[in-house]
Amino acid sequence: MGKFYYKKATTSGFDRQYIKDQNQNLDDIGKDIREVDTKINDHKKAKNAHTSEQISHESGLNVGQEIEVTKARFRNLVLNVDGTNVKEVVDARVGRDGTIYPTLRDRLDADGQTVDDIKDDLITRISFKNALSYGADPTGKTPSADAIQSALDEIHSEGGGWLVIPGGTYLIDKRMIIYENTRVTMAADCVLLRGWSGGFFANGKPTDNFSGYSGRGNIVIEGGMLDGNYLKIETYKTNAMDSVIIGHAKNIVIDNVTFKDVITDHAIDANGCNGLRITNCRFTGFIDTSGTRPFSEAIQLGEFTKGGVNIFGAFDSTPNTNVYIAHNYFGKSDLLGGWGCAVGNHYAVYDVFQTNITIFDNTIEDCGFAGIRTFKWGEVKIINNVFRRNRECVRISQVSGGIESSKNASGVQMNRPQNAQNILIQGNDFYEYTVCGVVTYGQIYNKEAAWSDGIRIFGNYFKLREKDIGSYGNEQAIQIIYGRNVFISDNRIFGGRRGIWLEGCFNTFISNNYISCVDTEAVYVAKSRDTSSTITKSTHLSIDGNEINTIGRNGIYVQNCDNFDVRNNNIFNTNIEQGSKDRGGVFVEKAYDGRIEGNRIRGVEKIFAILVQSTATEVNVFNTKGTGRVIVQGDSNLNGYYGTTQNDYIRKISTKSSS
Repeated sequence: MGKFYYKKATTSGFDRQYIKDQNQNLDDIGKDIREVDTKINDHKKAKNAHTSEQISHESGLNVGQEIEVTKARFRNLVLNVDGTNVKEVVDARVGRDGTIYPTLRDRLDADGQTVDDIKDDLITRISFKNALSYGADPTGKTPSADAIQSALDEIHSEGGGWLVIPGGTYLIDKRMIIYENTRVTMAADCVLLRGWSGGFFANGKPTDNFSGYSGRGNIVIEGGMLDGNYLKIETYKTNAMDSVIIGHAKNIVIDNVTFKDVITDHAIDANGCNGLRITNCRFTGFIDTSGTRPFSEAIQLGEFTKGGVNIFGAFDSTPNTNVYIAHNYFGKSDLLGGWGCAVGNHYAVYDVFQTNITIFDNTIEDCGFAGIRTFKWGEVKIINNVFRRNRECVRISQVSGGIESSKNASGVQMNRPQNAQNILIQGNDFYEYTVCGVVTYGQIYNKEAAWSDGIRIFGNYFKLREKDIGSYGNEQAIQIIYGRNVFISDNRIFGGRRGIWLEGCFNTFISNNYISCVDTEAVYVAKSRDTSSTITKSTHLSIDGNEINTIGRNGIYVQNCDNFDVRNNNIFNTNIEQGSKDRGGVFVEKAYDGRIEGNRIRGVEKIFAILVQSTATEVNVFNTKGTGRVIVQGDSNLNGYYGTTQNDYIRKISTKSSS
């Protein structure tokens, strides 16, 4: 705001100074007027230009006093009866959004409809049910299956929802049906206890006849324990039970459930599912009371066939696909032993393939048959699992002909073997297996081969308890029978009868592995067991860049093999067994077209560094470093390398000294 200080006349006449001062005053006056105008406009626009107490009213009171008086009178009006009406009721006709309804009832009806709409929406979204509200008995004294089924049926009638089963022990006397769009949550201390001859849940009923993945999907089962109640098997007799049966469905999740003491069959029998996730579960305790199912799987992944699951249909051989099994534990319980198999299958259908299966970060212990058994599965990843004390840890099976699994979906016997492709086994730890860490079986039927094709075994750790050489049993880290396009690299193998066994393989690459402390051979190429002359030998084999140390017999043994390379391996301390046969670093017999080059071989117990017998042909040995004898027998074999003649033809150049 201007201070209105202007200049006064300092001269006696209308001279230059007078005119200058007058002009300055006019400029200052103009600026002050503009500033006052701005302040007035700002004052008009300001929300807090004055307090109500600063504004006088004609009553003699200020505005603030008038407002307080009016508020007091209004309260008195609303809260007191005037003899014909209640002003508070009149006031209540005004809604929260300022709408004035004709009557209070109109306003209440409108608000009630809003509440109903919200309630209906919540019911649609949640449909939360408590099993206790339907009569489930958490003491386990009376059966609870009917009560739980009533809740599930009501959820189904509402189009889906959520069932919660609180803590307690519930006796289950029949299998319960979970319908589509249902979530079942069991409290951490909730136990469903078997009280009849069968299991607990299924996602279908006998009258269902779904095909493909069109059945009851979008299901979550989580928490709690499903107890097979083996302790009372004499009270609730059974020969076999599946705890949970799932089929013909999309989007099934089973999470954080404990499956305990399953009898003869499976904890989860999954058939024909697309998008199956089994995570954070515990599978403890199994017994085969039939004596015929030592292979029974905790999680069976099967095609939807009548032989696999027979409680609902259709039996159209739909396979599982897009399966994720992770962060689970498989092992013994405090009452029963381990499973036959943790994850797998034992039947197949011709021209039907189970695919896109990932088994990740599980702990698998004490399986009497195999930790994981693939049965003509393709596109499989077995990654970062821990295996302990299993007979076999990973078993990859193809299907022979002339058996039930070589029939097609119509039941026609195709009489042909069949395989699937592409299995990755990476980053797993294998401890204390009694037969094999990884074993693959191709099949031959009527002179037709079904190879184990596209097997990749990368970066795994195989470890047995340290023993003296010659003290192990039949343990082998890796055994490949009738494999094709097999890659084995960057594995660490310690202990056992043998490191790697190959038999009747085509296109096999073994590289950069570290193998030590085995009874017989680090790498062994076996004679083919095929009696049909279909796969009589191994072909196209590379054994490159491996570290081999402390071996009972030969470091690398090649036989019945064509087109092989043994290159750039470090082989130390072989022939520890000191048996009656001559053994050393690399031994070759009955093989054709081989190169043995750039190997380093040392150790005092070996009888030779390299021995190529005369039963082998077209094998050359070159540039061997280390100690010991390099013995090359047979006219077609060569201790040397290849060059060309003057006319550019390949010729042999011997490096063997004449002295």
